[in-house]
Formats: sequence, structure tokens, C-alpha cells
Amino acid sequence: MANERYLLGYTQTLKRARFVSHPPGPPPYDLDGQRQRLLPQLQSLATAAEAIPAEARANGQVVAVVQLNPQALSRSAFPQALFKHADWRLLGSRSNRVKPTGGTRAKYEDPSLTTDLFVAATPAQLKSALPLLMANERITAEDPITRDFCNLEAIRLMESDDRIKPGILDTPNELELVLHYDSLLDGRWHDRFTAFAKSVGVELDPGLEIASRGLLFMTATATHAAVVKLARFSFLRAIRPLPEPRPLEEPQLLRSATQRARLPPDPAVDPNLTIAIFDGGLPTNHPFPKWVRAIEPPPHHDIGAPVPGLQAHGMAVTSAALFGSIEPNTPAPRPFATIDHYRVLGAKTSGKKGHYRALALIDEVLSQRDYALVSLSLGPPEPMDDDNVSPWTTLLDDHLGDGTTLACVAVGNNGEVAEPGCRVMAPADSVNALGIGACDVAAGDYVRTSYSAKGPGRTPGLIKPDLLHFGGTGASPYLFAGMNSGILSTTGTSFATPGVARVASAVRAHFGQKFSPMVVKALLVHCAERDGDHEVLEVGWGRAAHQLPALTECPAGCARVIYAGKLTPGAVLRAPVLLPSGLTGNVRIRATLCYSCRTDPNTPGDYTRAGLDITFRPDAAKFKFENGKKSANPVSNPFFKRHDHILEEERRLLAQKWNTVMHSECGKNVASLNAPCFDLHYVAREPGLSISPNDAPEIHYALVVSLIQPKTSDLYERVLAAFPTEVSALKPLIQIEPPISL
Repeated sequence: MANERYLLGYTQTLKRARFVSHPPGPPPYDLDGQRQRLLPQLQSLATAAEAIPAEARANGQVVAVVQLNPQALSRSAFPQALFKHADWRLLGSRSNRVKPTGGTRAKYEDPSLTTDLFVAATPAQLKSALPLLMANERITAEDPITRDFCNLEAIRLMESDDRIKPGILDTPNELELVLHYDSLLDGRWHDRFTAFAKSVGVELDPGLEIASRGLLFMTATATHAAVVKLARFSFLRAIRPLPEPRPLEEPQLLRSATQRARLPPDPAVDPNLTIAIFDGGLPTNHPFPKWVRAIEPPPHHDIGAPVPGLQAHGMAVTSAALFGSIEPNTPAPRPFATIDHYRVLGAKTSGKKGHYRALALIDEVLSQRDYALVSLSLGPPEPMDDDNVSPWTTLLDDHLGDGTTLACVAVGNNGEVAEPGCRVMAPADSVNALGIGACDVAAGDYVRTSYSAKGPGRTPGLIKPDLLHFGGTGASPYLFAGMNSGILSTTGTSFATPGVARVASAVRAHFGQKFSPMVVKALLVHCAERDGDHEVLEVGWGRAAHQLPALTECPAGCARVIYAGKLTPGAVLRAPVLLPSGLTGNVRIRATLCYSCRTDPNTPGDYTRAGLDITFRPDAAKFKFENGKKSANPVSNPFFKRHDHILEEERRLLAQKWNTVMHSECGKNVASLNAPCFDLHYVAREPGLSISPNDAPEIHYALVVSLIQPKTSDLYERVLAAFPTEVSALKPLIQIEPPISL
């Protein structure tokens, strides 16, 4: 069609901008006062460390909890010099709240957000730190160690009670153990831990272990009395009950001879695009052989034989990914992609420990195959915990951190449980994946279904679910193609999730590899439908678009530009907002930024290794002057955050900078805009470092910016005419014929 307004791609290389850092303020405590405060604490720590039996010390070390003052949450305040001098090893961290005795947050009535650092040291290394606190010349006010030392709030030994989570019974329990673990440093105490566990009456399952960056997850069986003894082992971080696998909604056959499923005769729109689905498998004579490859698990994963009920669930998920919710007696739409369906559930995954087998298989597949799209409707049945990262989330974020795969993950059907049990379930709390909830209708006014889990997510991914999609209701269930042209029906986020994967496959098939998974993710969020009546904790960014043109074309009065690529650590790139001359009145600017990065599950308070500080600058000619000196960059204006000098605590609470998805919009008078732009600053971090690591990897990002002025119907054409060398229309590689409802 001649009037099609395809998305605009920014064709120039983004210009670099300058980043100006500001020196930190004074620490919350002075040296003399800190010596008086912490000397008794460190003496008690050293004494308690010596009392821990040798067999319970990993590498001969104990674990101390070093609490930072809430004023010292920034990366630059990390006590790197102190830890290096004392030869203490950082194992991980967690968020906490404290009412400090000093510093700027001491005047607040409520406790403030802070960080507890877990450090490993031998009793001798703890003792050697004592002279630092003596009133002598070992350290001075100018020493780098001094600032680190004066940022500490408290220090103590990690106790057994810190490790034991609620719900462990006196009778034998199936448990999940979480240990601090670095494969290069900690392999030598693994056998010692196994022997120690056996000596206190804990039965480990050596074949069911999952290692990730900084953590080792194990399963075990033990009574509460044995757990109390086991909890003395220094590198144990948590001992918690192992949950049952998440129950799956088995669809039911519609008992109607007149309502039949009619599948299309055509192959997938893009047969080279494949969605990976991990679920209950498919029957051998399933109705989708033209588009689907059913892959059975290898014997060494011990998944067990297929289970008919799980296969029925797998068949429904696959149907949703291929066709969406079908219409009886109406030809189903042509699938946009093929599917590799991996059976990861079976007769031996039904127990509490069985889901570790499923997870190990998913890990193996994602390690060996590159998929642009993944759909996952499995996971543990418990709502996510702010301080304890699930092995499911850990492994998924590991695989998604390079930005080459977009995964859609079901948030769970626990929305009707009382707070906080209604929060999203792992692994939908993954910061690198889209957590998908369910709404009641595919088009028109919508609400979250009552069963769909709610937010918030875990910092920094507080906006969860990310998106909603039709998941069915009792009055209007989701309909699937079943065996022998039958129709199956049920409801659940399990089916909204492959529905969004199908939407993503439509965009990717339409435009091909020129649209990276990160661009597709940014478009899904940018074009989501949400109004002021929807609470963010209910619907996240909104309902995924249900018409393909809403994602791939610009409506009248709108010009949508995509900026995408890679960022190097420390780089500041300037993305111009392409405002043509001649506009008057008010204009709306909508922006969505997505990126992917590595994560550190052992430091859930500092989970993401990359942050994008995005700053809106409305006027390129307007600068601040301080002491007669002109600022390096034009004046900034609030867009993604409430004000420029937001506290680091507020950044964390609001998931600013470290959040991998940011979306907002605001109205501006055109007269106030002069070559407006967004500055993107990639801030890298790594546990244990107060400065950005030199070897941090590049990260994939996508920024989508819409300029909206509904009364200017030719706004798109004006932008193209004004910036002919900066943008060009992104035309599809494969035309998709109507109907193109999603």
C-alpha cells in the first residue's frame, strides 16, 4: 500500500557525548568515632570465628556480614581498598534495611535501604584487621582505606539462623541448599562439605546440582535438627524447603461434534525462524508435524516416560504459539515461525526434586543451541523472594545476558492468593526476559484476569509482569487445536506466554534479522496498550499489541525511530530526537530503552552488571554555569526519573539505571525544544570493584522513540523530508498478507 508508514531506522552512527563524574561527599562517620564503634564488633567477630569447628569452615574460612551505611550505596563507595588490605574475599550481598546511628539517613524515622556484604576470611585474617581500629598510625584520614572504613555501619559473624529459612519441619524435608561457590576457588571444599553433611545426618543428591555465577544450588533431605547442625557450614547461604513443581493447567476437550479445528495448509511464514518451547512434550501423532519438531529428552537427564496430561498441556502451548486462540470452524492463521518443542517434563519430574532434572535439560539446550525466541511456562510454584534468587531465574538470566535471545516466561496463576503470595513466580522475575501475565480479552477494553500474578518484581526489575496477553476466562476460554481436529480449552498465563512469543515471531518474520531480539522486545513494550486506569502492578507496561501494523507501522501523526546496536563500557552516545521544523504547539515524546546484560545472583541487591543512565536534554543550546564555568553538556530534563540528582537509594527503589527496561513519555511545547536528544551512558559494575571493570563486555541495546502530534497527519513525512540522511523506512523482508490480527 502506498500509504504505509513503516518504522524508521536511524542510519547514522550515534555521536559520542561527554560524561562528567562528581566526587562523592564525606563519609557518614569520622575515623576516631568509627574506631570506637566498630572495635568491639570486630573483636567479638574474631572471637566467634575461632569457635567455629574446622570441619565447618570452607577453605578454612568463616563468613562475616559487613553492613554498609545507607549513605554508602553507590558503587564508588564499595570498600574495595579495605577488603584488599585485610585480605577479605567478597562472596555476595543482599539488600537490607537499617536505622543508622550516623550519616544523612540517621534523621529518618523509618529504616533505610542498605546492603549487607558477605565476606570470607580466616579467623587469623579477621584478627589482623584489628590493628586498623586501634588509635595508632596504621591508617590516617588521607588513606583510601579510611573512607571505606568510615562507610561501614556494622560487622558481625553470619549465624546459623541467618541461613535457615522458615517452613522446615521436624520430620525429613526435601530441601534446597544455596552455597557461595566459585568453580575456580571452591572446588576443593566440595567433598569436605559432602562429608560434613553426611556426618550431621543430611542426605545430599549429588546428581541434582546446578552451579551458576557465584552460587551452587543443591537438593537434600534432612530433619530440622540436622539442618541446624548443617547450617554451621560457613559458605552456606540459605537452606529452604524445596517447592513442589508448578501445577500445569490441563486443557479439556470441547464435547461438540459441530465445533472443529481447521489448520492452515501453508508452511510457516519464515521457516528459518524457530521458537524453542520447553514443556510437557507432544503425542507421537500430534496435529502439527508441518510446523513443529517434537524433541524427546536424552536418557542421561532421567526425565522419565511421557505423561498424557503433561503432553496435553504441551500441545496447548504449542497451538497457542502457532495460531493464538483459534476460532472453531474457521481456518486458523498461518504460523509465523516453526517450533522446536523440547519435552522436559515426564514421570520423574513430578516430585519436588524432579524440576531440577527439567532445569538441567533446559540449561543444556540453551547452552548448545541459539534461538532468537523462547517460550517457557514452567517453574517453581512459589512467588519470587527479593533476597533469594531461584536457580531457574539464575540460569535463564545467564543464557539471556548476551541479548541474542528473547524469552517469554509465564508469571504464574497465583493472582488470587493473598499478598505477598500473589507476586510473580520465578523465573518470570528474570531481568533479561519478558514476564507475561494474562488479560481477559484480546482486543478492546481489558483487565488483568484474577488468576494472573501481580507485581512488583525483584529489584531492579520491579515492573513485572512486563506485558499481558489474552489468557482466557471461564466465560471465554483460550481455545487450542487438539487431536483429530478436536478443540481444547482452558485458561492460564501458560498460554498467554506463547501468545506473546507468537506476536514476537510475527515481527521478526516480517522484518527478518534486521530486527534483533532486543529491538523486538523494545517494540513490544513501546507499543503496549495501557491507559491511566491500569495499575502498573497489575498490567506492567500493558497489553501486547494485537494488530501487526501497530508494531510495524507508524499511525498518522506519529514518527517512530529505532536506534539499536552495542555499547561499550563508559561510552556516552547521543541519540537525537528528530524534530522537524515548522511544528507548533505541544508534542508528545515516548521512549523505550531495553538492553541485556550479565547478572550476579549472589548479589541480588546489585543483580545486573550493566546500567544505562539515560538523560533527556531538550535544548542543545542551554547550559548551566557554576562559578562562571559552563557545564559540559546541555541542561537535562526529567524523563525516566523524577529529578536529576536522585539519591542512590531512590534509584534502586525505583529500578532506575540498573533496570533493563525503561519506558516513559511526556508532553513538551515545541518552543522549548531545540535539537533535543537522549544521552545513553553505559555504566558497568562487578561485585568487589568500586570502579567500572576494564573487561566488561559490550551490551546490546534498543531505543525506540516516538514523536506524536495527532493533528499533524503528515508528521511521518515531515521527519523523512527533514532528515533524509539520518533515517530511512524499514521495509519488511517478507510480506504478511491479511488477516494479521495477533
